[in-house]
Amino acid sequence: MVHQSSRATAVLRGDLLILLLIALYLGTIPALYAALRPISPVAMTLASLFSLLAVGGAFATEATFSLLHLGDLYATAVTDTDRVQLVAAAEAVIASDMWHSTGAYAGGILLQGSGFIISWVMLGSRSFSKVTPLSGC
Repeated sequence: MVHQSSRATAVLRGDLLILLLIALYLGTIPALYAALRPISPVAMTLASLFSLLAVGGAFATEATFSLLHLGDLYATAVTDTDRVQLVAAAEAVIASDMWHSTGAYAGGILLQGSGFIISWVMLGSRSFSKVTPLSGC
């Protein structure tokens, strides 16, 4: 098992780096909201809400630490019955993680929808060139 040889490697092989990139939305969205709110407050509020829901969902469905915990329990399990139960629990965690669950698809739709709304509002702004919103569509 990867986590038995190096916990740092197991964490890096998980989705934590993706979560770091997703967390950057938490800095970008407020800045775009502040810049574009005067143009369309309703659209920017909706886009910001979509983004926050998508980021929150990504953080809620991250499975690295759950799998590390189950791996520790598996390594110390004494009976085969315990090991089988832990493998089943790990499969359930994997089935509901950020790549395999309905939440992941909904989060992707929300985040892409947010980007589309922001791009649409940018088209009406004089602060951004026309190339910027077109690259976001």
